[in-house]
Amino acid sequence: MYLTSCTRQSEDIPIPDFDPKVEIVEGLQMIYSDSAKLKYIITTPRREQFQENGVLVQMFPKGIRIEVFDNNQEISSTMAAKYAEHRSALGTLLLKDSVVLTNDQKDELTTTGITWNEGRQSLFTDKFVRLVKAATHDTLYGFGLQAKDDFSRMNIKNLTGKRRSNND
Repeated sequence: MYLTSCTRQSEDIPIPDFDPKVEIVEGLQMIYSDSAKLKYIITTPRREQFQENGVLVQMFPKGIRIEVFDNNQEISSTMAAKYAEHRSALGTLLLKDSVVLTNDQKDELTTTGITWNEGRQSLFTDKFVRLVKAATHDTLYGFGLQAKDDFSRMNIKNLTGKRRSNND
């Protein structure tokens, strides 16, 4: 790398750390489609991409937001987290730190970490989960979850809950 600068004073110019094996993109929006149908949109302030043992790794260290679309091209769910990591060989995206997922009925699932399998359109975790049903304001808690990414089907393990009564 060669840098030049014109200045009247002799001063040290800081050179940022640079790793040629890591591709860094700031302010990225990725749009995925299949057969001319929108599948999902990923938005992130920063993506770092590199090869690790022959596997493409994408890291999202400053957070991520994903909008998942149904067959009618409507948003069926959204996912957001402060950190995410995608490994191409697995076809999964690991979402960590302040994970919030919502579906088109405005139900909200929160957890500290969850894995999204894009191909199977499924979510799974063994961590604590909290689901608030928008229509009834019921709250479900559990440790572990398997679900469709639009919450149309789900299995919460070790399930407990709080049901809102009509008097509340």
